Amino acid sequence: NRLKAGLETFSLILDYRKRDLITGLERIASDNTLLMKLELDIASQMKHYLASQIAGRKLAGVCVADMNKKNIAIAGQPAFSCSLPKGMDRTVNLITSGGELFFGYSVPIVKGGRPLGYALGTVSLTDRAFQASLRENLMSSFIMWVDGRPPISDIAPETMGKIPNVPQPGLVTDIQAGSKTYRTMVKAEDYDGKKLAYAMLLPLDQLKQKFQLMIIAVVSVNAIIFGIIMFLARRSIKELIRPVNSQKTGADTVSNGVWMDI
Repeated sequence: NRLKAGLETFSLILDYRKRDLITGLERIASDNTLLMKLELDIASQMKHYLASQIAGRKLAGVCVADMNKKNIAIAGQPAFSCSLPKGMDRTVNLITSGGELFFGYSVPIVKGGRPLGYALGTVSLTDRAFQASLRENLMSSFIMWVDGRPPISDIAPETMGKIPNVPQPGLVTDIQAGSKTYRTMVKAEDYDGKKLAYAMLLPLDQLKQKFQLMIIAVVSVNAIIFGIIMFLARRSIKELIRPVNSQKTGADTVSNGVWMDI
């Protein structure tokens, strides 16, 4: 359950990133300022405009290309390069560039029904802000693979590199990474031929320790409850047999010829 909940949260975080990317780029591509600069071929001012849009919309990079897919202006992270995907059908793609990983999204730029070019935007999946978001929202360690390679995780790089293969998605499995064993579950998605897989990692030694503590806690609580029940039962029995004991004592006294005030 903990692994499943972690994967659902991870999936939601990725969906939010995609939503921010799509919404932000669609607004940029339909902005009258961009349309005017592109129509008048004012490339020098366009870069400054794109840089201001990146800061406001939390994008990693944006570029604009003409109808021949030739770059006109680009702004963003140093690792971001403007490489338009083959399809211009408003689909989210995975882009690897300079050792970084991005979600990419491209849209045609149209004014009055006339196409002017294309816009490509990205959000990073490897920057510090995204990793901090994962650490803040996930209760477990995580790892991501792209086509079988792990570009991002919050476990030690030397440990991450010792995980031999991507476990089968949807199953709870134990994997060995160096001297550590993790219990994990993987979810996989396809992005235009590239495989993105991500997983939650629970250290098995910590799970065993928590399980032992849970057993100790359950046994202790049961022992306390049993002790309270026995104490109350003993008192109840004493209260029930007290009148009987009093009558027996009185009967014994009478039979011995000794009168007592009962």
